Amino acid sequence: MTNRPFIIGGGIVGAIILALGIILPMFIEKIPTGYVGLVYSPSGGVKDETLKEGWHVVGLFDKVIEYPTRLQTVSYHDMVLSTQDGKNINADISYSYKVDPTKVVSIFKEFGNISVTDIESGYLEKRMLAAARAAVSNYDLLGIYGADSSEAGLDIQKRYEEDVKRLGFMVSDVTLGAPKPDKNTQAAIDSRIKASQETEKKKIELENEKIEAEKKRVVAEGEAKKKLIEAEAEAKANNIVAQSITPELLQKIEAEARKQHGWVTVKTGEVIVDADKK
Repeated sequence: MTNRPFIIGGGIVGAIILALGIILPMFIEKIPTGYVGLVYSPSGGVKDETLKEGWHVVGLFDKVIEYPTRLQTVSYHDMVLSTQDGKNINADISYSYKVDPTKVVSIFKEFGNISVTDIESGYLEKRMLAAARAAVSNYDLLGIYGADSSEAGLDIQKRYEEDVKRLGFMVSDVTLGAPKPDKNTQAAIDSRIKASQETEKKKIELENEKIEAEKKRVVAEGEAKKKLIEAEAEAKANNIVAQSITPELLQKIEAEARKQHGWVTVKTGEVIVDADKK
């Protein structure tokens, strides 16, 4: 009998603890790291003050929806896009985003009690598709497969970023994956690549022919200049020889020739022996 009050007291304390264990979680909400919480009531009221990371006490009938304030990565697969020249491609697009903590109330008022995951797969995906289609339609098929791919990705990011930032979604790092064409489109790509390669080959051949022709022209000009120089040198030498033959020199040559051959006739540049008068 003496222990009965203690038993009753212990039971009461245990019941209180149990009740607190059941009731307290209804009033306490934990906001994880990298998120912000918005408090609203089922009747439609929204509190302007958001909950930061950590533990918070909320009303019994209040609800909390969490929005990410650190970067989240989202990927959309096989988006159907059309190029400037009317070719369809499938492309994967990924991007990162976070929520502007000052605009979570606006987001809630726009979408209501919808999780961020549902917003990603609904509204945000539709806006991304619209931005991607508008951007890719400015480029032809080969451009999207080649040099214009990075530029198209930047174009998509700019359009998408401007579109969704008004609601509080801050976008970055949009990546346009390698396009995946259907069979007809792939055949068209192969055909255009082959034609481009043939054109490039012909350009190279023509350029080589021009180079070879230029080499021959330079060689011909060199030969012509060489012959001209030789001709000028020969003419100059002949002129010097002609100027060096004087009447006195001719008389001397004639006298020396007579001593050796008898009667001779000396003309300019040569000695003629007259056999009859030798």
